[in-house]
Amino acid sequence: MNLQRMSTKKMGRRPTPKPVIVPEPVITSVKPERVAHLASECLVELRLVESRKEGAFWLHEYEVKGEPGKVEKFLARLRDIEMR
Repeated sequence: MNLQRMSTKKMGRRPTPKPVIVPEPVITSVKPERVAHLASECLVELRLVESRKEGAFWLHEYEVKGEPGKVEKFLARLRDIEMR
C-alpha cells in the first residue's frame, strides 16, 4: 500500500486530550456570592438555574460544569460551608 508515504511522514506532536466536562445539578441555601467565589476557586463553571423561597430560606439551583475531580472538590467544599 502506501508504506513509504507512512514511514516518511513527519510525526507531529500528539494533540492533548480534551478534559471531560461533567454537568452536575446542585441545590443549596448558601448565598450566591459565596457559591460564585467558591466556583472560581475550584475552576468550575457555574450557572444559576432557579432561585425560590422555601419557608424562611432561599434555595438556589445551579448547574456546575467542569472536570470530574474539580466538580467533586467544589461539591465537598460547598457541603462543608453548608454545615457551618
